[in-house]
This record gives sequence, C-alpha cells and structure tokens, in this order.
Amino acid sequence: EQDFQEWQEHPVTKAQQKLFQVWREKLRDQLEQGILKADTGFAYACLQAELVGNLGVLRQLQDLEYSQLIGELSDD
Repeated sequence: EQDFQEWQEHPVTKAQQKLFQVWREKLRDQLEQGILKADTGFAYACLQAELVGNLGVLRQLQDLEYSQLIGELSDD
C-alpha cells in the first residue's frame, strides 16, 4: 500500500491525473455543445456512447484506490 501511495504522489502520476482531467473536460464539452457530427442517428448515438464510455474510463482511472487495484489483481 505504501508503494501505491508513493506512486500517487509521484510527479508523473500527478501530471497524468491532470491530463485525464483535461481530457474529461474536453469530452464533456463536446457532449454539452452538441458538436458531434454523424450521417445517421445511429452513427450519432454510437459517437455519443463512445464519448460517455471514454468519460467513464477516465473517471475510473482518476478515482482508482489501492483496494480496487489489489482486488482486481488478486487470483481468487
């Protein structure tokens, strides 16, 4: 757990977290401004779903906790 805490405090990790935040804000802006362009309603829905999925992944990466990491990596 100490290694995880040290990793979170590392300057590269902090820079990565800031980058994730910038990406999340850009994706949210794209959704809110409705700037997605597609030829069909289905294609538009797919683009929108992709953006929402990307937002979710970035949120999970930013909010990762030690217990989640260990739980996912355990060989239960």
